[in-house]
Amino acid sequence: MNVKILATCRKLELLPAATLVFKTLRTGFPNAKVTVYINALPEAVEAIREAAGCTVVEVETIHHKWIESLVALENEPFFICDTDMVFWRKFDQSNLIGSHIVGTLTPRFRDPFSRCVTMERLHTCLLYINPSLVRKRIARWDAMCPNSVFTPKVNLFYPMVMPTPFGNTFYDTLALLYSAIGGTFFTADQIASFDHLHCGTWVDLIESSMFGMSSIHKSVFNDLSAAKGLRSMQNEFYKRNAC
Repeated sequence: MNVKILATCRKLELLPAATLVFKTLRTGFPNAKVTVYINALPEAVEAIREAAGCTVVEVETIHHKWIESLVALENEPFFICDTDMVFWRKFDQSNLIGSHIVGTLTPRFRDPFSRCVTMERLHTCLLYINPSLVRKRIARWDAMCPNSVFTPKVNLFYPMVMPTPFGNTFYDTLALLYSAIGGTFFTADQIASFDHLHCGTWVDLIESSMFGMSSIHKSVFNDLSAAKGLRSMQNEFYKRNAC
């Protein structure tokens, strides 16, 4: 199996979030072919390259465009994986054959940062993608409405804020794709094999809306076991902000 990672580092102080996953990646994917796409400040590149210890490619991109290009160009199934991840055991891949996208469902919730109702999606922190099947399903969706200058379609990979009479609605990365072609969910056992910090590479921007998140992240950087309680906190957040 191929694992593809976009390692973004906007500020040197956020470098720990851009390298965290490499401490446990081989626990989750011991035999995978890993490619790391480094999208970072010049002074952070070597540190990421050294931490990754695998094939690296330097790029200048953003997450949704990177995923879009992978789906367009690749033919074999792969995982995309965030850098702010901790794996506890080998990730079971036995139930993925024949699926187009598989991941962890993020429910609809009211987001204090964007101040939008954020629509449900399969989270991109760890997502299995079969690109050929995704392309086929997109083609089916595309055929449901005629291609015309009068009926332009949204880009299913891109995030988008949409105004409504009841307030703004936010479709995060791949949320529109999930709405258009659906997907399936990781099992409880698969989900339990990892934890995800959330917003690791841009926590500085979200801190004012999610006070204390930076401190939580720093505690994980100092001691990986601190990540074990994150999922219950995150689930409580979604319940508290459900809509």
